[in-house]
Amino acid sequence: MATSSDPSAASRCLDCGTDRVGPWCHKCGQPAPQPLRFTRIAGDLFEHLTDLGRAPGIADTVRRLTVRPGTAIGAWVDGQRGSLVNPVKYAFLMLTVLAVTVGLTGTDAGRGLGLEERSAIEQKALAVTNALLAYLSFISLLVVAVVQRWLFRGRRAMMENYAFQLFVGGHLAILTTLAVLAGLLESPAGLATLTLVSLAYMIAALAGYHASGGPGLVAKGIVVFASSIFALNVLGVAPANLAHHLGLLDWLAGRLV
Repeated sequence: MATSSDPSAASRCLDCGTDRVGPWCHKCGQPAPQPLRFTRIAGDLFEHLTDLGRAPGIADTVRRLTVRPGTAIGAWVDGQRGSLVNPVKYAFLMLTVLAVTVGLTGTDAGRGLGLEERSAIEQKALAVTNALLAYLSFISLLVVAVVQRWLFRGRRAMMENYAFQLFVGGHLAILTTLAVLAGLLESPAGLATLTLVSLAYMIAALAGYHASGGPGLVAKGIVVFASSIFALNVLGVAPANLAHHLGLLDWLAGRLV
């Protein structure tokens, strides 16, 4: 058995016992152990969530999803998994940035919809709902993937469409974050512009992903985009209405004051 004085111990994987060649074990993929420090743990967490410092990197993923979203996502789904950041990580990171931005800026999209006249309790409840909506997207996009599967029959499997929606949803979260910072969500014109740009992006992404075009694609894109809004609002509004009828909003408002 190798001990700490055994020179072979330094090159042996402590997980599977294989002699390691270089900094990684070629059998189980574990890296060579490093001293544990807070900065290292924090760095590992940050890298795990964002893939920063690892090909292709978050910046390159943003660029690819901006220039040719459908083609880039299609390549990832077809097996080029090193071409983009994992869709779950990408969506989680971008949706978290959006949720934090909305919370810090106190943005109220209801003003852009003409819903200024609301009670303090409703406003506080909606603030909580808005923060949760970002993460409810992971559930609502499953519904959208089913709709996409039905519209584009035989083109892609449902879970492949779900990966597509995660990429698109994460990228649209960047656009929404920029709109929040620009104050566009609190004006009808700003909301309308954001909606039209998001719809155009969805249609463009679908065109490259499914290799289709024409008026039929536009119609399908509108349906897919509308289903994403509908599913998210059902998930967000239904719990708020239920809490209102159960009297939970008063309790919630008391905790938020």
